[in-house]
Amino acid sequence: MKRITVCFTCICMLLAALTALAACAAAAPYAPLRPAFRTLTTDEKPLLPDFVRSGAKCWINNREVKAAENVFTWAKSEDGSNALCLMILVDAINDGGANKSLYIPKYGLPRIGRVRNLLNIIWKNPADPDDMIALDFPIGGGYMHVLENSLKGVKERREVNLPVAAYDIDGDMRFHYVPLYAILNEVGGGVMYDPLGDGAAFIYTGDALQGYSGVWEVSDDSEYRIDVEMGGVTVSVANYWWSLELRPDGTFTEIDRHFKGEGGWFRTEFKGKYAFFGRILAMKYTSESLYFGDDFNNLHPYKADAPFESKWGDTNDVYAEYVDEWKSADVLSIQGSRTLYSKELSGRKW
Repeated sequence: MKRITVCFTCICMLLAALTALAACAAAAPYAPLRPAFRTLTTDEKPLLPDFVRSGAKCWINNREVKAAENVFTWAKSEDGSNALCLMILVDAINDGGANKSLYIPKYGLPRIGRVRNLLNIIWKNPADPDDMIALDFPIGGGYMHVLENSLKGVKERREVNLPVAAYDIDGDMRFHYVPLYAILNEVGGGVMYDPLGDGAAFIYTGDALQGYSGVWEVSDDSEYRIDVEMGGVTVSVANYWWSLELRPDGTFTEIDRHFKGEGGWFRTEFKGKYAFFGRILAMKYTSESLYFGDDFNNLHPYKADAPFESKWGDTNDVYAEYVDEWKSADVLSIQGSRTLYSKELSGRKW
Protein backbone atom coordinates (compact mmCIF):
# COMPACT_ATOMS: atom_id res chain seq x y z
CA MET A 1 0.00 0.00 0.00
CA LYS A 2 2.82 2.36 0.87
CA ARG A 3 4.53 1.60 -2.49
CA ILE A 4 1.29 2.42 -4.36
CA THR A 5 0.96 5.70 -2.42
CA VAL A 6 4.54 6.67 -3.27
CA CYS A 7 4.04 5.85 -6.95
CA PHE A 8 0.78 7.80 -7.03
CA THR A 9 2.53 10.78 -5.39
CA CYS A 10 5.36 10.62 -7.97
CA ILE A 11 2.87 10.51 -10.84
CA CYS A 12 1.02 13.53 -9.42
CA MET A 13 4.28 15.44 -9.08
CA LEU A 14 5.26 14.54 -12.65
CA LEU A 15 1.87 15.64 -14.00
CA ALA A 16 2.12 18.90 -12.06
CA ALA A 17 5.59 19.55 -13.50
CA LEU A 18 4.41 18.81 -17.04
CA THR A 19 1.39 21.08 -16.55
CA ALA A 20 3.62 23.91 -15.30
CA LEU A 21 6.01 23.37 -18.22
CA ALA A 22 3.12 23.50 -20.70
CA ALA A 23 1.84 26.69 -19.05
CA CYS A 24 5.28 28.29 -19.36
CA ALA A 25 5.52 27.27 -23.00
CA ALA A 26 2.08 28.75 -23.69
CA ALA A 27 2.99 31.97 -21.91
CA ALA A 28 6.28 32.38 -23.78
CA PRO A 29 5.61 32.00 -27.52
CA TYR A 30 8.85 33.76 -28.50
CA ALA A 31 12.18 31.97 -28.58
CA PRO A 32 15.56 33.75 -28.56
CA LEU A 33 17.51 33.50 -31.81
CA ARG A 34 21.08 32.30 -31.76
CA PRO A 35 23.30 32.96 -34.79
CA ALA A 36 24.43 29.94 -36.80
CA PHE A 37 26.98 31.98 -38.75
CA ARG A 38 30.20 33.89 -38.07
CA THR A 39 29.86 37.23 -36.33
CA LEU A 40 32.07 39.88 -34.76
CA THR A 41 31.26 42.80 -32.47
CA THR A 42 33.20 45.67 -30.95
CA ASP A 43 32.19 44.33 -27.52
CA GLU A 44 34.31 41.24 -28.18
CA LYS A 45 37.36 43.05 -29.59
CA PRO A 46 38.17 46.13 -31.69
CA LEU A 47 37.50 45.75 -35.40
CA LEU A 48 40.49 45.72 -37.74
CA PRO A 49 40.72 47.97 -40.84
CA ASP A 50 40.03 45.00 -43.13
CA PHE A 51 37.23 43.46 -41.04
CA VAL A 52 35.29 43.15 -44.33
CA ARG A 53 36.96 41.61 -47.37
CA SER A 54 37.68 44.06 -50.18
CA GLY A 55 34.97 44.11 -52.83
CA ALA A 56 32.64 41.89 -50.81
CA LYS A 57 28.92 42.41 -51.21
CA CYS A 58 27.88 44.11 -48.00
CA TRP A 59 25.31 46.27 -46.30
CA ILE A 60 25.79 49.00 -43.69
CA ASN A 61 22.65 49.26 -41.56
CA ASN A 62 19.82 49.26 -44.12
CA ARG A 63 21.89 50.48 -47.04
CA GLU A 64 23.69 48.32 -49.57
CA VAL A 65 27.29 49.21 -50.35
CA LYS A 66 27.40 50.02 -54.07
CA ALA A 67 30.73 51.02 -55.59
CA ALA A 68 28.95 52.81 -58.44
CA GLU A 69 27.49 55.31 -55.98
CA ASN A 70 30.96 56.14 -54.56
CA VAL A 71 29.46 56.23 -51.06
CA PHE A 72 31.82 53.50 -49.85
CA THR A 73 35.22 52.42 -51.11
CA TRP A 74 38.21 50.33 -50.09
CA ALA A 75 41.53 52.12 -49.64
CA LYS A 76 44.97 50.53 -49.34
CA SER A 77 46.54 50.80 -45.90
CA GLU A 78 49.52 53.11 -45.63
CA ASP A 79 51.31 51.00 -43.03
CA GLY A 80 52.83 48.55 -45.53
CA SER A 81 50.43 45.73 -44.64
CA ASN A 82 48.63 45.86 -48.01
CA ALA A 83 45.33 45.52 -46.12
CA LEU A 84 42.35 47.22 -47.73
CA CYS A 85 40.29 49.38 -45.38
CA LEU A 86 36.57 50.01 -45.93
CA MET A 87 36.01 53.77 -46.13
CA ILE A 88 32.73 55.65 -45.76
CA LEU A 89 31.97 58.93 -47.56
CA VAL A 90 30.49 61.66 -45.34
CA ASP A 91 29.07 65.03 -46.30
CA ALA A 92 30.25 67.98 -44.19
CA ILE A 93 27.72 70.44 -45.63
CA ASN A 94 24.45 68.70 -46.44
CA ASP A 95 22.77 65.44 -45.53
CA GLY A 96 24.50 63.52 -48.31
CA GLY A 97 27.06 60.80 -48.72
CA ALA A 98 26.50 57.98 -46.24
CA ASN A 99 25.64 60.24 -43.30
CA LYS A 100 22.44 58.29 -42.54
CA SER A 101 24.47 55.10 -42.16
CA LEU A 102 26.06 56.63 -39.05
CA TYR A 103 22.83 56.50 -37.04
CA ILE A 104 23.27 55.41 -33.41
CA PRO A 105 20.40 54.43 -31.07
CA LYS A 106 19.70 57.11 -28.43
CA TYR A 107 21.94 59.63 -30.23
CA GLY A 108 20.44 59.57 -33.72
CA LEU A 109 22.36 61.01 -36.66
CA PRO A 110 25.65 62.90 -36.19
CA ARG A 111 26.42 66.52 -36.95
CA ILE A 112 29.26 66.62 -39.48
CA GLY A 113 31.32 69.69 -40.28
CA ARG A 114 34.77 70.85 -41.28
CA VAL A 115 36.84 73.60 -39.67
CA ARG A 116 40.00 74.35 -41.62
CA ASN A 117 41.78 71.00 -41.86
CA LEU A 118 39.66 69.15 -39.29
CA LEU A 119 36.62 67.01 -40.07
CA ASN A 120 34.28 66.86 -37.04
CA ILE A 121 31.74 64.08 -36.44
CA ILE A 122 29.63 64.63 -33.31
CA TRP A 123 26.69 62.69 -31.86
CA LYS A 124 24.62 64.26 -29.05
CA ASN A 125 21.92 62.70 -26.93
CA PRO A 126 18.81 64.90 -27.47
CA ALA A 127 17.75 64.23 -23.88
CA ASP A 128 21.14 65.13 -22.40
CA PRO A 129 23.51 67.57 -24.20
CA ASP A 130 26.40 66.46 -21.97
CA ASP A 131 26.04 62.91 -23.29
CA MET A 132 28.01 62.96 -26.54
CA ILE A 133 30.58 61.34 -28.82
CA ALA A 134 32.96 63.73 -30.60
CA LEU A 135 35.57 62.64 -33.16
CA ASP A 136 38.07 64.72 -35.14
CA PHE A 137 39.80 63.56 -38.32
CA PRO A 138 42.69 65.73 -39.56
CA ILE A 139 42.51 65.60 -43.35
CA GLY A 140 45.57 63.74 -44.60
CA GLY A 141 46.68 62.91 -41.05
CA GLY A 142 47.22 59.31 -40.02
CA TYR A 143 45.22 59.52 -36.82
CA MET A 144 41.83 60.29 -35.26
CA HIS A 145 41.18 62.41 -32.17
CA VAL A 146 38.59 61.14 -29.70
CA LEU A 147 37.59 64.38 -27.97
CA GLU A 148 34.84 62.86 -25.86
CA ASN A 149 32.96 59.57 -25.70
CA SER A 150 30.24 59.14 -23.08
CA LEU A 151 29.78 55.49 -24.08
CA LYS A 152 33.30 54.74 -22.86
CA GLY A 153 33.49 57.39 -20.14
CA VAL A 154 36.18 59.29 -22.07
CA LYS A 155 36.38 62.96 -21.15
CA GLU A 156 39.96 63.68 -22.13
CA ARG A 157 41.30 63.87 -25.67
CA ARG A 158 43.13 60.82 -26.93
CA GLU A 159 44.71 59.96 -30.25
CA VAL A 160 44.11 56.82 -32.32
CA ASN A 161 46.52 55.95 -35.14
CA LEU A 162 44.91 55.08 -38.48
CA PRO A 163 46.38 52.96 -41.27
CA VAL A 164 44.50 55.10 -43.80
CA ALA A 165 44.17 58.84 -43.27
CA ALA A 166 40.87 60.61 -43.76
CA TYR A 167 40.89 62.39 -47.11
CA ASP A 168 38.68 64.66 -49.17
CA ILE A 169 37.85 64.45 -52.86
CA ASP A 170 40.15 66.69 -54.90
CA GLY A 171 40.32 69.33 -52.18
CA ASP A 172 36.51 69.48 -51.87
CA MET A 173 35.50 70.89 -48.46
CA ARG A 174 32.25 68.90 -48.60
CA PHE A 175 32.90 65.18 -49.21
CA HIS A 176 35.38 63.15 -47.19
CA TYR A 177 36.31 59.49 -46.85
CA VAL A 178 36.99 58.18 -43.33
CA PRO A 179 37.82 54.64 -42.09
CA LEU A 180 34.58 52.95 -41.04
CA TYR A 181 36.20 50.51 -38.59
CA ALA A 182 37.58 53.41 -36.50
CA ILE A 183 34.11 54.94 -36.11
CA LEU A 184 32.54 51.59 -35.19
CA ASN A 185 35.18 50.98 -32.53
CA GLU A 186 34.04 54.20 -30.82
CA VAL A 187 30.25 54.08 -31.28
CA GLY A 188 29.77 50.31 -31.14
CA GLY A 189 28.69 47.90 -33.82
CA GLY A 190 29.46 44.63 -35.48
CA VAL A 191 29.11 42.46 -38.54
CA MET A 192 27.62 39.10 -39.53
CA TYR A 193 29.36 37.25 -42.32
CA ASP A 194 27.52 35.37 -45.08
CA PRO A 195 24.40 34.46 -43.06
CA LEU A 196 22.28 33.78 -46.17
CA GLY A 197 24.81 31.85 -48.21
CA ASP A 198 25.46 34.49 -50.87
CA GLY A 199 28.72 35.86 -49.45
CA ALA A 200 27.24 39.15 -48.23
CA ALA A 201 28.33 40.79 -44.96
CA PHE A 202 25.93 42.90 -42.88
CA ILE A 203 27.38 45.70 -40.75
CA TYR A 204 25.48 47.61 -38.06
CA THR A 205 26.10 50.57 -35.76
CA GLY A 206 25.18 50.71 -32.09
CA ASP A 207 24.74 48.14 -29.36
CA ALA A 208 23.54 44.62 -30.08
CA LEU A 209 19.98 43.43 -29.42
CA GLN A 210 18.64 39.97 -28.59
CA GLY A 211 16.54 38.63 -31.44
CA TYR A 212 13.50 36.37 -31.15
CA SER A 213 11.45 34.07 -33.32
CA GLY A 214 7.72 34.73 -33.29
CA VAL A 215 4.86 36.57 -35.00
CA TRP A 216 4.39 40.35 -35.03
CA GLU A 217 1.79 42.61 -36.65
CA VAL A 218 0.75 46.25 -36.91
CA SER A 219 -1.70 47.68 -34.38
CA ASP A 220 -5.41 47.41 -35.08
CA ASP A 221 -6.23 51.06 -34.34
CA SER A 222 -6.59 52.27 -37.94
CA GLU A 223 -9.36 54.83 -38.47
CA TYR A 224 -9.99 53.40 -41.94
CA ARG A 225 -12.04 50.24 -41.45
CA ILE A 226 -14.27 47.89 -43.44
CA ASP A 227 -17.15 45.73 -42.16
CA VAL A 228 -16.82 42.09 -43.24
CA GLU A 229 -18.70 38.89 -42.43
CA MET A 230 -16.87 36.25 -40.41
CA GLY A 231 -18.75 33.15 -39.30
CA GLY A 232 -22.09 34.88 -39.64
CA VAL A 233 -20.93 37.87 -37.57
CA THR A 234 -20.13 41.36 -38.86
CA VAL A 235 -16.59 42.33 -37.86
CA SER A 236 -14.83 45.68 -38.35
CA VAL A 237 -11.33 45.18 -39.76
CA ALA A 238 -8.63 47.68 -40.67
CA ASN A 239 -8.25 48.34 -44.38
CA TYR A 240 -4.50 47.70 -43.99
CA TRP A 241 -2.73 44.95 -42.09
CA TRP A 242 0.88 43.77 -42.11
CA SER A 243 2.47 40.86 -40.26
CA LEU A 244 5.88 39.22 -40.04
CA GLU A 245 6.55 35.68 -38.82
CA LEU A 246 10.14 34.69 -38.03
CA ARG A 247 10.61 30.97 -37.41
CA PRO A 248 13.39 29.25 -35.44
CA ASP A 249 14.46 27.37 -38.59
CA GLY A 250 15.52 30.65 -40.26
CA THR A 251 12.53 31.05 -42.60
CA PHE A 252 9.97 33.85 -42.61
CA THR A 253 6.56 34.78 -43.99
CA GLU A 254 5.58 38.41 -44.52
CA ILE A 255 1.91 39.20 -45.20
CA ASP A 256 0.44 42.45 -46.48
CA ARG A 257 -3.34 42.79 -46.79
CA HIS A 258 -5.10 45.96 -47.89
CA PHE A 259 -8.41 47.20 -49.32
CA LYS A 260 -8.39 49.19 -52.58
CA GLY A 261 -11.89 50.63 -52.77
CA GLU A 262 -13.70 49.21 -55.78
CA GLY A 263 -10.74 46.93 -56.42
CA GLY A 264 -11.55 44.90 -53.30
CA TRP A 265 -9.09 43.10 -51.05
CA PHE A 266 -5.49 42.31 -51.96
CA ARG A 267 -3.29 39.96 -49.93
CA THR A 268 0.41 39.53 -50.70
CA GLU A 269 2.58 36.89 -49.06
CA PHE A 270 6.38 36.87 -49.26
CA LYS A 271 8.49 33.94 -48.05
CA GLY A 272 12.21 33.47 -47.67
CA LYS A 273 15.19 33.08 -45.34
CA TYR A 274 16.37 35.53 -42.69
CA ALA A 275 19.15 36.13 -40.20
CA PHE A 276 19.16 38.49 -37.23
CA PHE A 277 22.25 39.74 -35.44
CA GLY A 278 23.10 42.94 -33.60
CA ARG A 279 20.56 45.33 -35.10
CA ILE A 280 20.28 43.91 -38.61
CA LEU A 281 17.41 41.75 -39.79
CA ALA A 282 18.70 40.41 -43.12
CA MET A 283 15.96 38.97 -45.32
CA LYS A 284 16.35 37.00 -48.56
CA TYR A 285 13.06 36.76 -50.45
CA THR A 286 12.48 33.56 -52.43
CA SER A 287 8.76 33.40 -53.29
CA GLU A 288 5.64 35.54 -53.47
CA SER A 289 1.88 34.95 -53.63
CA LEU A 290 -0.98 37.28 -54.51
CA TYR A 291 -4.68 36.85 -53.74
CA PHE A 292 -7.51 39.29 -54.49
CA GLY A 293 -11.30 39.58 -54.47
CA ASP A 294 -14.32 41.22 -52.82
CA ASP A 295 -14.90 38.47 -50.23
CA PHE A 296 -12.48 38.98 -47.34
CA ASN A 297 -12.71 35.28 -46.41
CA ASN A 298 -12.43 33.86 -49.92
CA LEU A 299 -9.82 35.59 -52.05
CA HIS A 300 -8.82 34.29 -55.48
CA PRO A 301 -5.21 33.26 -56.12
CA TYR A 302 -3.47 35.20 -58.89
CA LYS A 303 -0.18 33.43 -58.15
CA ALA A 304 0.88 31.15 -55.30
CA ASP A 305 4.47 30.57 -54.14
CA ALA A 306 5.81 31.90 -57.44
CA PRO A 307 9.52 32.81 -57.69
CA PHE A 308 10.14 36.20 -56.07
CA GLU A 309 10.10 39.05 -58.59
CA SER A 310 9.90 42.32 -56.70
CA LYS A 311 8.73 44.10 -53.61
CA TRP A 312 7.25 47.57 -54.07
CA GLY A 313 8.97 47.79 -57.45
CA ASP A 314 12.43 46.86 -56.11
CA THR A 315 13.81 43.73 -57.75
CA ASN A 316 16.50 43.02 -55.14
CA ASP A 317 15.96 39.71 -53.37
CA VAL A 318 17.95 40.67 -50.25
CA TYR A 319 16.99 43.46 -47.87
CA ALA A 320 18.63 44.61 -44.65
CA GLU A 321 16.31 46.12 -42.05
CA TYR A 322 17.71 48.15 -39.14
CA VAL A 323 15.99 47.28 -35.86
CA ASP A 324 15.42 50.34 -33.68
CA GLU A 325 13.89 48.43 -30.78
CA TRP A 326 13.49 44.81 -29.77
CA LYS A 327 13.78 45.17 -26.01
CA SER A 328 10.65 43.13 -25.47
CA ALA A 329 9.69 40.10 -27.51
CA ASP A 330 6.25 41.73 -27.88
CA VAL A 331 7.50 44.82 -29.74
CA LEU A 332 9.56 44.96 -32.94
CA SER A 333 10.36 48.43 -34.30
CA ILE A 334 12.04 48.53 -37.72
CA GLN A 335 13.52 51.81 -38.95
CA GLY A 336 11.40 53.35 -41.69
CA SER A 337 8.47 50.98 -41.05
CA ARG A 338 5.50 50.85 -38.72
CA THR A 339 6.07 49.27 -35.30
CA LEU A 340 5.02 45.64 -35.03
CA TYR A 341 3.47 44.03 -31.95
CA SER A 342 2.45 40.62 -30.67
CA LYS A 343 -1.19 39.77 -31.38
CA GLU A 344 -2.05 40.54 -27.76
CA LEU A 345 -0.56 44.02 -27.93
CA SER A 346 -1.76 44.75 -31.48
CA GLY A 347 -5.39 44.73 -30.31
CA ARG A 348 -6.61 42.63 -33.22
CA LYS A 349 -10.00 41.02 -32.44
CA TRP A 350 -10.53 38.87 -35.53
